[in-house]
Amino acid sequence: MWAPTASAHPDHVALGRFGQLIISDGDNNRLLVVNKPLSNTTANAVIGQPNFTSNTPTTTASGLAGPKGIKVDGSGNLYVTDEDNNRLLRFNKAE
Repeated sequence: MWAPTASAHPDHVALGRFGQLIISDGDNNRLLVVNKPLSNTTANAVIGQPNFTSNTPTTTASGLAGPKGIKVDGSGNLYVTDEDNNRLLRFNKAE
């Protein structure tokens, strides 16, 4: 299933510094961010794609191809294993 603000294949989830739910959506080559997961189930932001309707794998600095594991550290930095690109990415202060 594919929808702009829904996950096709959720692999992992993490909580951001301010309670956001971050979902790795490997089949759509992106992360989805839900700002208030207890009251809202629609994604508010996308990471790894230029918008909610794109899902092309990319090797750019901010693009993703098959993201899997995600983790937010105590400082708020977001770490993503970008499986198809064989790399680990860090996004500063995931807010």
